[in-house]
Amino acid sequence: MDTSGAQAMTAGEAALVARALVPYNLKPHDEEILILLLDLTRHGERLRGDVIRLGKADVAAAAVGDWHALTTRGPEDSPLGTWNHVRALARVVKALRRAVEDSA
Repeated sequence: MDTSGAQAMTAGEAALVARALVPYNLKPHDEEILILLLDLTRHGERLRGDVIRLGKADVAAAAVGDWHALTTRGPEDSPLGTWNHVRALARVVKALRRAVEDSA
């Protein structure tokens, strides 16, 4: 079974998460934050679907609930609102990835 695609995706997710969870003094520019928002949302939606498809929604209930809350509400209207939102999405992507990997 060829898992190179899955491993590459995991590396891509890890890179996204790492870029989003840098210390505040290393916060990227607004344009990069928006790119992170889009990329994390795309990866998170796919992972959420994988969690549900694999029957892991009960194990990852908190992450699925957090994902729903974050994607439904969106960022707060504050100077760091989008940055904080991206960081929260990154944490949930990590939790969803763990749930998928635990099912392997």
